[in-house]
Amino acid sequence: MSNETWGRPDVSNSGSDQPMDEAFRAVKEALARHRDVSAWRATLTSTKSQQLYLIREDVESERTALGHTIDVELHTRNGSELGRGSFSLGPGEEARLDELMSQTLAAAKKSSVPGYSLPLPAPLPDVETSDREIIEHPSRALESLRSRLSDALAAQRNVRNASAEFFVHHDVSRMETSTGVLADLSGTRSTAEIVLLGTGRNGREAEVQGLRYRRTAEDLDISRWVAGLADESRDAGDAEIMSTWKGPVLLRSDVAGAFFGPVVQRVTGDTVYRKMSPYEIGNSLTNQDPRGDRLDLSSDRTLPHGLRTAPCDGEGVPAFSAPLVQGGVVKRFVADARYAHYLGAEPTGAWSNLVVAPGARSTEDLLRGGEVLEVVRFSWFTPSFGTGDFASEMRLGYLHRNGQRRPVKGAAVTGNVFANLEHAFFSQETEFIGDGDVPRYIRLEDVDVVGT
Repeated sequence: MSNETWGRPDVSNSGSDQPMDEAFRAVKEALARHRDVSAWRATLTSTKSQQLYLIREDVESERTALGHTIDVELHTRNGSELGRGSFSLGPGEEARLDELMSQTLAAAKKSSVPGYSLPLPAPLPDVETSDREIIEHPSRALESLRSRLSDALAAQRNVRNASAEFFVHHDVSRMETSTGVLADLSGTRSTAEIVLLGTGRNGREAEVQGLRYRRTAEDLDISRWVAGLADESRDAGDAEIMSTWKGPVLLRSDVAGAFFGPVVQRVTGDTVYRKMSPYEIGNSLTNQDPRGDRLDLSSDRTLPHGLRTAPCDGEGVPAFSAPLVQGGVVKRFVADARYAHYLGAEPTGAWSNLVVAPGARSTEDLLRGGEVLEVVRFSWFTPSFGTGDFASEMRLGYLHRNGQRRPVKGAAVTGNVFANLEHAFFSQETEFIGDGDVPRYIRLEDVDVVGT
């Protein structure tokens, strides 16, 4: 098969492993001829990974790994219903193919869902998922990350590196389905975990950990990220225990995915189909008309270098940007082929990258108006998908007033996503968070903060 078939000749055939190619061919042939298999999709992925681990400034270890896997989902007809099952095949497991298929079919026949069809072939868009440096020179990409970390730390005072770990991965992946969909799902990934030790004005030392996942090394944004972590590590030791308080709270972009999670859950096809969502098309997200910014939220599989970016979803629905909420009103539900069929809607593909439109106010504007609490780090932040309620411990925050800020910690930030969206403002500055593009800050008014 020519590179042009996959539409992305720069990555589609690199890293090919002949034995796994043969195994992939055998899997497809076995699926096609099995009388109990009504439909299938199969994905062959080869992954090259390199790791660099630092203790302080010294290289503790370097590792390289190469992995291959074939992932299969098969369908079988159970009368008018459909049984589904999946299995994976690794190198050297080709002899287990018939056994795995038999086991999977037996399990699929015991668990049925209403029938639906896999998507038919359709034009797939070109999307950006790869870092050329990681593909061609992974060692150089790792060394560049190490150098950026060193330079960023050199610009800081009273901060030192405890440890750092960098990974770069190149996934060469192709998917085929029984309906004729051919898709190149290849791309790169980069991961950084950094632990800093900082000393505050009172001489106390505190540790701060940061973890990021991106597709490109550049998008890790080491310099700015480390500068923020350095501030946190110095201020964590100086932070005062916060008392009970009520007022405007600023949430940072790194918790946007969790904050909007209950909204996404309620506009997801499976939730709607199971009648677990209160929404219909045209409903407002909130009980009252918003007094702040109205939410525009999309699922976008075409976002450049998004972690969920791909030319199609895992079943072959072509990628596009799907507006789900506009002006605070539900416009459509995000649904893969299965749930789109059940709901009688056009499929958007499975959930992908979160995109939230910015507001009209700058970050400086959002910090005005008496005391404002900026939450820098939670112990956890997991609003209830069902209710939207949250009560999360603040590990570090800043109380802003008249251009000054003081570090605080230890209180629980409480609220409800849907109630808070009735009076919320989004910064005009946005932040790429790996699996989305969102406002850098979300301001919630009249939030209860419960001190210990």
